Amino acid sequence: MNPRALGDIAAAKRRMEAGLDAAHLDRDVKHGRGGIREIEMTVQSHQLLLGAKQPFLQGPGTLAILDQLQAYRVLPKDEASRLAGAYRFWRSIEHRLQLEHGQPVHSLPEGEPARTRLARLLGCRQLGAFETKRRDHARFVHAAFEQIFGIGAGE
Repeated sequence: MNPRALGDIAAAKRRMEAGLDAAHLDRDVKHGRGGIREIEMTVQSHQLLLGAKQPFLQGPGTLAILDQLQAYRVLPKDEASRLAGAYRFWRSIEHRLQLEHGQPVHSLPEGEPARTRLARLLGCRQLGAFETKRRDHARFVHAAFEQIFGIGAGE
């Protein structure tokens, strides 16, 4: 694959983010920094880079491909496991929000009572624990995304 393609993918992600203000970017579990799209783009980039020569990377399913990336030592076990955990976490939030609203929703609620309720529905007794978990996942995913795309911090 042409190395320029990674730049094109990173540019597409920046265009996605450009339409969101900073507060929304922090709350958007799908399009925000460290969210679902960054995990999917990270996985798909490995598929694009290696998939033509590595049939084990050909196929759908972010979690299945993360398992393959780990099994074939493309990604360290800890990194693949943390990306998979973050993916499950974000998808759980997304599904809970969509069930509650009856339509596609990708943003965390703004108010503390609604966020506390969401946290409890997801098994976190306290909002602080939920927020810590959320920030940790977002930071890790974004760092992995930046690493594969060669993006410096703050870009």
